[in-house]
Parts: sequence; C-alpha cells; structure tokens
Amino acid sequence: MPLLDKYLGSIPNLDANGAASASSERTPELAAREAVTPLAVSFPAKPVFEEVHIKMVDPKGSTVLCYPIELETVTQVGSKDSAVAELKDLFIVRLCVTLLQTRLVEVLRFQRGQVYGVQAGEDFSMSPPHLGLTRKGTLNITFECDPAEADELIAATKEELRKLHSGEAAFTEDNVKATKEQERREFEEAFRKNDWWAGTIMDLYFSRCHAVTEDIGVTMELWWQAHSEAVESLDVARAQQVFRRLVPQDGDVAAQSAVITMRPKTGSWWWPFGQGQKPAAGEKKEQ
Repeated sequence: MPLLDKYLGSIPNLDANGAASASSERTPELAAREAVTPLAVSFPAKPVFEEVHIKMVDPKGSTVLCYPIELETVTQVGSKDSAVAELKDLFIVRLCVTLLQTRLVEVLRFQRGQVYGVQAGEDFSMSPPHLGLTRKGTLNITFECDPAEADELIAATKEELRKLHSGEAAFTEDNVKATKEQERREFEEAFRKNDWWAGTIMDLYFSRCHAVTEDIGVTMELWWQAHSEAVESLDVARAQQVFRRLVPQDGDVAAQSAVITMRPKTGSWWWPFGQGQKPAAGEKKEQ
C-alpha cells in the first residue's frame, strides 16, 4: 500500500481547465538525470568463480560467464551527432554479440552436443543516466548442461573467445552476412507490430538521445538512422575490432571475469560420480 500510494501521488493533478497544475510540472530531463545518484557497483577487479549448490531432480544446471564491457562513444549535452554515434555503437555491439551467440551455438551445441541452449547478451541497465558518462555494462554468456560437464564447457567457451580474439577462428564474411540478414528480417517483422512500436517509443522517451532532442519524432528519426547505418556498415574487420575491444585477452581487463555455475547439492538423489558422497546404506535420499 505505501508503494501504491506513492505511485498514485506522483500522477500530475489537473486544474479546472484540464491542464497540469504548476506544482506537478515535470522536472526537465537533464535536471532529472543529474539528480540521480549512480549506484556504486563495480565489476570485480579479479576473476570470480562461484559454485551454487542446489537440489536437482534432473541433471541440468545453468552456467553464466560475465565480462565487463563499455561503449566507445558517449552522448554529450546538446549534441545530436554524439547521440547518433552512441546509438550506432550500441547497435554494432548488439550485432557482434549476436555473431558470438551464433558461433557458440555451433561449437557447444552442434559440434560438441553438450548443451541444451546457449545465449549471449549485453546488459547496460546499471549504467548511470548522466550524459557525458561512458555507458558500462556486462557481456553475459549463459548455457544449460549436465553439471558434470560444466567445467569442460566453460573451458571450451573461453577457448572459443580466445580463438575469436586472436583471429585463429575469426568471424567470416558469411557469418556477418547471415547476421545482418537476420537482423533485417527480424526488424521488418517487428515494426509491423503495434506492441513493438509501443515498447520502442516508450524506451526512446527515456533514452539519452531524447534527453538531447526533447522531441520524440526527432529521437525516433535519429534512432532509425543509427540502426540502418550500423547494419549497413558492419563488416568482418569492424566485427573483429569491436569484439577485441569488448573482450580483450592477455591484458589487464582480461583478468576481470565472473563465472557462476550450478552444481547438485550434496545428498540430493542425483550426483555425478566422484563429485560427492553417496548416501549410506539405508539412508533416505532427499527428493
């Protein structure tokens, strides 16, 4: 109830003419952003490896590998060009993450046949809203597998990242072409749906670009322009450059990573051989 009362109390009041009262006028966008205190949450400076032990009915655990990433460009106050540049940077990063996901699906699922699924995605939700500050986030790779094979698959994932970075198994022209075609096809299907327009426009109202333009029509135009230019400009060289910047190897940032994996809890009815103690004779197994 306190949260509901607070929400209802935040809805602007209207005067007799149906206009918002002076006391309920919206805080200017830039002032509202500057008033936000960023969360002091930083990525671990050293590698982190955590095992989460839970009861399992089936031998199926989730694993996530995280790496800190950041955009190359930043939106500056009053600069539409910088807003477009940041949007293009964001779209390029997303396309490269799609390329990475496709590669990991090929390696972990089709070649090795050891995972139920692989997903790769970027997350900038913890980045502060202030203009002029570089947007930072994480690259997250997740997969589900037999817990007994998790260590092997973590090593295989890191090895594929190493090969992509070194160029030993770099993205190919066909990889980039297929990703661009997939993006165009999904985009063409999406913008014919009302819910896509509703969600996209709502997101753009709270975007950095809109904080610069203060006009949703102009914001949408710049967003559309940035997306088109990003898709058209992506090639093998650009994909390799962006990937190396996102996930550097043999450098200071390479030491920053976090791996979290699920293991069966000791005493649960399923437990891989050699990983825990079997129940004693006559002991009841946990269900």
